[in-house]
Amino acid sequence: MKRSTLAVLAFLAFGTCAEADSLLVTSGVIQVYGPGAPTASLSGAGFTASGVMFFTGACPNAILPGQQISGCAGFDFISGALTVVMNGVTRPVEFGNNVGTTITQAPMFLSGVTQATLSEPATIGPLVGCDNAAAFPACTETSFVITGDVLFTISLLQNPFTGGYDVTSETYTITTPEPGTLLLLGAGFAAVGLWKRRFLRALPNH
Repeated sequence: MKRSTLAVLAFLAFGTCAEADSLLVTSGVIQVYGPGAPTASLSGAGFTASGVMFFTGACPNAILPGQQISGCAGFDFISGALTVVMNGVTRPVEFGNNVGTTITQAPMFLSGVTQATLSEPATIGPLVGCDNAAAFPACTETSFVITGDVLFTISLLQNPFTGGYDVTSETYTITTPEPGTLLLLGAGFAAVGLWKRRFLRALPNH
């Protein structure tokens, strides 16, 4: 079983006990750097979400000579806002630097060329926002749980003055998992739902 699959199942088992919506993201693109403002477009079963999303932590826009290339790896706070359309209903989800996420990926290195585009697998933790970030934590939370595979892609151009590289484009692309992984996730969701129902029935006055 993939480590990312285990993480998703653990989150659904324990992280969704609070009052919150969990939307399972199977495809989309999060643009960290590129033309215009950082943007995000996410989708899953029955919903789409689009807007502006900033990772305000570990995303350098320049790589010094010899420095490893690791995108936004590490812990990042989130800011921005997405518009969610679900079952014909539109609602906002805001990110106000209140909740962060963790991104993991292996470091890469580049030398001997003036420009390059590199790609590698990555993982992104749940992206948690709410309907009114200014009212956090007293707001209705929405968690975007990424169940698809994530591919990090970065384009770099050598800076003739520093000898390092400037980031010209940086994206995280989410693609639908293989059918076997989807079946495994479905079985996990069913097991979690059964466990929650039994747990709630065992509570007093429930």
